[in-house]
Amino acid sequence: MKAKVTIVLLLSVFAIIVLTSACQENSTGNNKRARLVGNQNLELRKQLAAEIKKHQGAIADCEARVEKQILANQLLGSSTLNMLKNSADRNKKEEELILENQQLKEKIRQLELKLSNSQ
Repeated sequence: MKAKVTIVLLLSVFAIIVLTSACQENSTGNNKRARLVGNQNLELRKQLAAEIKKHQGAIADCEARVEKQILANQLLGSSTLNMLKNSADRNKKEEELILENQQLKEKIRQLELKLSNSQ
C-alpha cells in the first residue's frame, strides 16, 4: 500500500512537471507568434502609410487640375458670354440698319413720285 501511494505521488509529481513544461513551451510559442504578428502589423502600417502618402499626392494633383479646369471654364464662359452679347448687338444694329434702309427707300420712292408729278 505504501508502494502504491509512493507510485501515485511520483506519477502526480511527474504529471505536474510535464504539464508545467508544456505550458511553458506553449507560452513561448505564443510569445513568438505574438512578436511575429506584431512585426507584421508594423510592416503593414508602414505600407499603409506609404500608400496613403502616395494617394494624397495624387489627390493634390487632381485638385490642382480641377482648379485649373474651373478657371478655364470660367474664362471660356465669360468669353462665350461676351461673344453672344457682341453677336446680339450686331444683330440689333443690323435690324436697325435694315429698317433705316427700308425707310430711306420709301423716301426715295416718294421723292421720285413727287419729281415725276411735278414735271
